[in-house]
Amino acid sequence: MTTTRRLCRSGASCQPTTLKEALDCLGHHGARTVRQLAASLGLHEGTLGKQLSLYDEDNYPTIRQVVALTLASGSDALLDYFAEASGGLFVRVPPADATGAQLGASVREYGEMLQVHAAMLEDGLVTPDEWDRFAREADQAMAAIQALKISVQARVVLPVAERRAS
Repeated sequence: MTTTRRLCRSGASCQPTTLKEALDCLGHHGARTVRQLAASLGLHEGTLGKQLSLYDEDNYPTIRQVVALTLASGSDALLDYFAEASGGLFVRVPPADATGAQLGASVREYGEMLQVHAAMLEDGLVTPDEWDRFAREADQAMAAIQALKISVQARVVLPVAERRAS
């Protein structure tokens, strides 16, 4: 885990391995200070500072505060930690628009393919049925990505000179 705001904000990821490390990263390495976060949540700065401190194992924010902190901070530290702790990966997608649903579908299909892949390789042997299921999931993931690609391609704006020629 990085130990300073400068390191964390320079692109070196905190990579927390405990909940307290994730809280510390959110509160002490993010774009907003503990004082700013406390003010936005209506909390006393000292109280929030203790809850986010890596060195205070007796104080934690409530689940409501965790949600509010995540939204107010704009930090993905807790989301990344929770996803990794539960065997997943957090991927932020842009706000929904015409391609937002397709983007979400492609990420979901890819994740499902990875789950089938992991289960298939668990015993080191791949049966024909496991291969068929994996191939189906891979095809669905590729189809979702292709649909996203086509949707984005439809939005390509040609330069003015090319528009006149067509």
